[in-house]
Amino acid sequence: VVGLGPRGYMRDRWNLFDAFLVVTSVGEIVLQVVTAGDPYFSPLVLRTLRVFRIMRMLRLVRWTTSIRTLLATLFYSLPALVNVAGLLLLLLFIYAVLGMNLFHAIAQQPGGFLNDDANFTNFWRSFLLLFRSMTGESWNGLMHDCMVQEDARGRCSDEDGTCADSPLIAIVYFFSFFLLSSVICLNLVIAIILQKKTDLSNENALSQQEMEHFQEVWSDFDRKGSYTMPTVHFAELVWNLGAPLGLGNVEHVSRVEMLRFVDSVDLPDHNGLVH
Repeated sequence: VVGLGPRGYMRDRWNLFDAFLVVTSVGEIVLQVVTAGDPYFSPLVLRTLRVFRIMRMLRLVRWTTSIRTLLATLFYSLPALVNVAGLLLLLLFIYAVLGMNLFHAIAQQPGGFLNDDANFTNFWRSFLLLFRSMTGESWNGLMHDCMVQEDARGRCSDEDGTCADSPLIAIVYFFSFFLLSSVICLNLVIAIILQKKTDLSNENALSQQEMEHFQEVWSDFDRKGSYTMPTVHFAELVWNLGAPLGLGNVEHVSRVEMLRFVDSVDLPDHNGLVH
């Protein structure tokens, strides 16, 4: 704060993030000292403040390019992922209603996968059961319990209607649900993220025309082909280059903005030359 000044310090959001962590840590220490031995003070407040210390790990995002790229990819993929989530909810709704109509009367087996907590007796239980099955959790065991037939062990009764009409119904139901929800939707999510990552990479890539233009402008400052140029001419180079390499085609660019752009490049100086 002393070196940059209050305004300069607050201009960087990472500095504000650091200030937030420092304030919460100091506040936790002060509360711990002030409320020591107080039986009416809930320790949950201190535990909540300690959680903010974990947020220090987010500082890695500032220095790790791969993590920043990954987070940017996930952020720009959210609209498409919301559409996939909506499709998945619709699929769960359809299969929950269908399962409630097909398997609501199936006898529950002692120690089986179809029990008092996991069954198709109402919509919400069917919905939660299918949501669990979507992760691959015991969906084949549920399918087996929904295929139960009357036998000598008395697991169900055709007279009471607690047996499956046909084992084929459960097979088609669970296989189709698992295929649509886990295999297709999961791969669709992966495909969306990979496509968005590819799109972001293509946006940052330079075209052949931009590379040729850079070579032409650079050659005006490096006539000997030494791949170096005087540092004092770098601002002029940036002025002659178009975006994204420079600011030449940006209207109403002031000298201050130009100097800020040059400073943001953070190009190392080698005895008055840049490479």
